[in-house]
Amino acid sequence: MESLLNRLNVGVLLLTSEGRIEFVNRFCIERELAVPEFRGKKYYETFRNLKLISLLGEFLAGECTAGEFEHRKRHYRVTLSSGEPLLIQIEDITPLREAERLQKEFVASVSHELSTPLTAVRSLLETVVLSRKPSRELIRKALKRVEEFERLINSVRMLTVLEVERRGAFRDVDLGEIIGEVIEDLRPEVEEKRIKVSVSVKGKVALRCDRDKIYILLRNVIENAVRYNREEGRIRIETSEGEGTLTVSVEDTGRGIP
Repeated sequence: MESLLNRLNVGVLLLTSEGRIEFVNRFCIERELAVPEFRGKKYYETFRNLKLISLLGEFLAGECTAGEFEHRKRHYRVTLSSGEPLLIQIEDITPLREAERLQKEFVASVSHELSTPLTAVRSLLETVVLSRKPSRELIRKALKRVEEFERLINSVRMLTVLEVERRGAFRDVDLGEIIGEVIEDLRPEVEEKRIKVSVSVKGKVALRCDRDKIYILLRNVIENAVRYNREEGRIRIETSEGEGTLTVSVEDTGRGIP
């Protein structure tokens, strides 16, 4: 049984009602949550994280059955199952917390960008109202700003739907294919500004991810590179792989996002 528990990718520990440790699996030791010599020791002698020690004390007192803590820049959720000895599970939820952080940053960024086309539309429409003979050019500019506004709103709406419905299950995808799809979807804007786009992807770049969310992230970055670029500018998209990492860089000849 211990051999099986040691192969799990979650922490497992057995705690007596007196607060003594009967078992801690390899996950806890390798993550430096617990000391290797644990048998028969009290929980506060075994574990190294003060928040985790506090939670275990609350479990023993019957004050709660779940909680979270941080250790060495990782986020963990700890839950209690009934029984004697107490069965406690520790799960690494760092990817979940990181995804939440990125989502908040994305929404904050989009919210900031929404104000730009909205202010421009308001200014143009005020000019139209004050003008005795509104020009076709002013109306065309206002419509273009409205289209930008709609694209941003659709990005936020799609992100919300993906989060609520959790329809974007992880699967193996080709990153180069997604980049190509984004460029094709943005082709009208690229051709209108006569921008030259070059893509450097070495072979098939396999990635296990939520395809829809990666599409949204890439589109947001590349669309900004198009929107804030100069006429007849250039955009270079390149991928590179490191040890356990994959980087996508987007360079353009624009003035940057104001």
